[in-house]
Amino acid sequence: KTGTGPAPNDANASFQFAAVADDEWLYVAIDVSDDELQNVEDTAGDVWKDDSVEVYIDADDGGTQVYDADEGKWDTQISIGAENIGEAVDAPILGGSGQGAETGTPAAVVASPTGYIVEAAIPLDAPGKWDFQLEDGVVIGFNVHMNDDDDGGERDNKLIWSAEDVDDQSWANPSRFADLEFVSAFLAVDPAGKVATTWADLKR
Repeated sequence: KTGTGPAPNDANASFQFAAVADDEWLYVAIDVSDDELQNVEDTAGDVWKDDSVEVYIDADDGGTQVYDADEGKWDTQISIGAENIGEAVDAPILGGSGQGAETGTPAAVVASPTGYIVEAAIPLDAPGKWDFQLEDGVVIGFNVHMNDDDDGGERDNKLIWSAEDVDDQSWANPSRFADLEFVSAFLAVDPAGKVATTWADLKR
C-alpha cells in the first residue's frame, strides 16, 4: 500500500483486501481498520470525504491517461462508503468516476470490532461497459483506495494499493492503476472427482 500523505499508522487506519472471481462476478473483500468512523456527512459522489473505499477497473488494461468510455473498454471508479453499513445489499449507495454507480455492483458493508468490512460483487458482464472472458492470462487494470475521515469535514488520510498512484490520480487517470491477472487456481477435488477452481491473482 502507498499512502498519499500523511499515511495513517495501523492504530489509526489501515486496510487489506482480497479478490476472487467466478464466471459471473469479480468479488472484492476489503477489511478496513479505523478507530474513528465518519459516515453520515457526505454521500455518493462526495463519499470520498468520509470513510470509504474505492475500487478501480480498466477493462482492457489500456493504461490511458483519461477514462475510456468506448463500449467494452470502460474505465471506472466504484466508491463504497461506510454509510452503507446495514443498508440494502442489492441497492447500495455507490459513487465514483466513470459511472461507477451504474455498474450494477451489489455490496455489503458491515461494522467490525476494528472498523468495517466491505464485500462487493462487480459484474464481469456489464452491458455497454465491459464483458470479461475468464481465461488464464487475462489482465485488467485494477486499484483499491481507502479514504479516512477522523473528525468530520474533509478527508484526513488516504491509502492507495497501486505503487503507480503516487499522486492520488486514479479517479481521473487509469495509467495509475496496477494489474489484476486472472489465473486458474486448483483448490480441491470433490468426492465425484471434479476439480473446483477459482480465479484471480494480483500484481502491483
